[in-house]
Amino acid sequence: MFMAKGMSEMSNQELSRYNMLRDLDVPAELADKHSQGCPFILLSDLTAAKHCKQDTTGKAIFQVLRHLGRLVETPIHKDRVYTTV
Repeated sequence: MFMAKGMSEMSNQELSRYNMLRDLDVPAELADKHSQGCPFILLSDLTAAKHCKQDTTGKAIFQVLRHLGRLVETPIHKDRVYTTV
């Protein structure tokens, strides 16, 4: 989403979200994955999304994906980052 737009094309809300993600203190092993282009999502983004409910079914799906090794969960600054393997 952010990579497709220039700084002048972003709304104030998108710009503040971009700055928050840019200033996020990411652990070294996670930063290496992100620099290689591994997709990631924050738990706070999931809870704010309208199309993804955080009910028991949604939480169970994430637990199964973590158990099968398809997702890696990393806690970071009162939030959690999910990366694909």
